[in-house]
Amino acid sequence: MGTATDTPTIPALSDDIVATTDFRNDLRAYLDKVRAGHVITVFTGSNEDPVSVIARQALAVLIELAKKWEALEAEVEGAELMKDEDAMHALERGEHQVKRGRGISVDEARAKLGRRRKDS
Repeated sequence: MGTATDTPTIPALSDDIVATTDFRNDLRAYLDKVRAGHVITVFTGSNEDPVSVIARQALAVLIELAKKWEALEAEVEGAELMKDEDAMHALERGEHQVKRGRGISVDEARAKLGRRRKDS
């Protein structure tokens, strides 16, 4: 894995799709492909979901990219919220209410919401 400035190599979703028997019969060759950066999808042919075999380093890259994506989404949502004048006013009103002791606890809010859902 490189530094933050390096562009990570994103593995393909699947380079090869193989049947379970083919994978088992040529396991060493397929594992060599995985070590070389390929993703192998093993398909049983039944109703079971296929299984992808991926190198640990490639999986780590995908996990890191997912975390960065989530952080970016949170930043975008925060920026959109900051632009929404109605939402910002509602937040300010809520903060003032809490400071004056007019708020309710999270547990009380959940209880009220739970009762409303049951009544609906």
